[in-house]
Parts: sequence; structure tokens; C-alpha cells
Amino acid sequence: MGSHTSAAAAVMVSLRQIVRFLRLADREAQTTTGLSAAQLFVLHALREAPALSLAELADRTLTDQSSVSTVVAKLVAQRLVKRE
Repeated sequence: MGSHTSAAAAVMVSLRQIVRFLRLADREAQTTTGLSAAQLFVLHALREAPALSLAELADRTLTDQSSVSTVVAKLVAQRLVKRE
């Protein structure tokens, strides 16, 4: 059972490192561009396929549709994308 405990601990450490990296990347993105990492990710997806629906954008970004909708709404408010 000890090896399972140490393996689980190693996984948790790795997950914490990933979450920390994502938090730092988001902070850096906001500092340098004024946009969140999520907003940049969505903009990148839209650059590759400009006429995506929210459902298609959610699929492409592997994100929940309601989360993508929130990010897109912020981008629309900043006039970085346009809904049609």
C-alpha cells in the first residue's frame, strides 16, 4: 500500500505544478497583453477557423460551452471579435 500512497502523492505534486504553471502563465498573459490566457487561447482558435459557432469553438478548445461563451462575451466587449 505504501507504493500506492507515494504514487498518489507524486501525482498530486505534479497536478499542483501544472495548476501553478497555468496560473503564472495567465498572470503573464494579462500583464503583457491585457488578455487572459483563456482569451488568447480562444483568439488563437478563431484565427485558425474564424467562423466557428460557440459549440464548435467549445469542441475545438476542449472547453465547456458556457465557459467559452463567457470568454467570447469578454472579447466582444473589448471589440476583439464580432458575433454574427
